[in-house]
Amino acid sequence: MIRIAKTPGITWMLPLCTRELRAAAAVICTHIGHDGASLDINLVDDAEIAELNSAFLGCHGPTNILSFPVGTEEKDEPAAHADISAHATGWKISSPESPNTLAGTLYSAGTDAASGQADARANCHIGWLALSLETTVREAHLYGQDISEHAIRLLAHGILHLAGYDHSEEMFSLTESALNAALDSLSS
Repeated sequence: MIRIAKTPGITWMLPLCTRELRAAAAVICTHIGHDGASLDINLVDDAEIAELNSAFLGCHGPTNILSFPVGTEEKDEPAAHADISAHATGWKISSPESPNTLAGTLYSAGTDAASGQADARANCHIGWLALSLETTVREAHLYGQDISEHAIRLLAHGILHLAGYDHSEEMFSLTESALNAALDSLSS
């Protein structure tokens, strides 16, 4: 399931509705081989993402998207960001074994992948994303891009990080192909 939550008190700034965001994220997951993966997308403001950016990356100021992948059993260690409640104002990840506990307005409709999926990545929770609505809109204007396209590109970028990709030509290429797949699905 793909869950979308918005920090209380912030304005919805995207031309996409939650159904479209969820559909785009599902197409991106399928496109990169994680069909049916579960993740949380938290829509935040610049103040909240700046706080997360400082707490977890040691960087000051807002950024567009942050990815918090779930730890894996093979690593024999908990998720790197297993409990952020002391740092963030409204979001808390309880553990890799249990779903995220979210404060704020939660939009949780969605479906799980079809049962019987052979791929072990299906139906697994891969983590959560924090997407700054303010930075997304500001960057889209700065880059002369459509806001929806920029938001979906950022989602693709973040989901690829959740799937284990680091910045590379392969990741950038997958980001663009996943973006195109998501845009195609939304326009049909």
